[in-house]
Amino acid sequence: MIPRLLAPSPSVRWRLAGLVLLLLSVTATYVGQGVLVAQALARIFAGRDAGSIVWFVAGVVVLQLVRSAVLAVRESVALRASAAVTTELRRRLTAKLLRLGPAHAQRGRTGAAQTTLVDGIETLDAYIGRFLPQVIASIVGAVAVTAAARPATIATSPDPG
Repeated sequence: MIPRLLAPSPSVRWRLAGLVLLLLSVTATYVGQGVLVAQALARIFAGRDAGSIVWFVAGVVVLQLVRSAVLAVRESVALRASAAVTTELRRRLTAKLLRLGPAHAQRGRTGAAQTTLVDGIETLDAYIGRFLPQVIASIVGAVAVTAAARPATIATSPDPG
């Protein structure tokens, strides 16, 4: 279903790719925040004074501000992407109905076609603007974090020999 939705409009694919990148940057801020908090806690548990974690706390605050800004931008990009997809789908469905002609409409139920044109396409807003980019970003983010953490896990594991 996804390739058929996005096949004729490369601009929509670029917008969705931008959305995925925005969501991956949100993931990066969470990872960065986790690393900074871990470093700050390690310093505190090592007996260092509170002054040694000031930069870590400042980094956490900066990452939270960056995440807030990215999420605000994501909302507008998601709205534009879903609007572009629904506009493109309406255009394609209307063109298809015009090619089929009025004889086709008389054979079937015109209410079903109207429902598809209006309600069916409107339900794609959340799918295109939120669900699809989030699923892609979640998969890519999980694989990236796992790949980045794997060498650190191997390096810190005890030697079996």
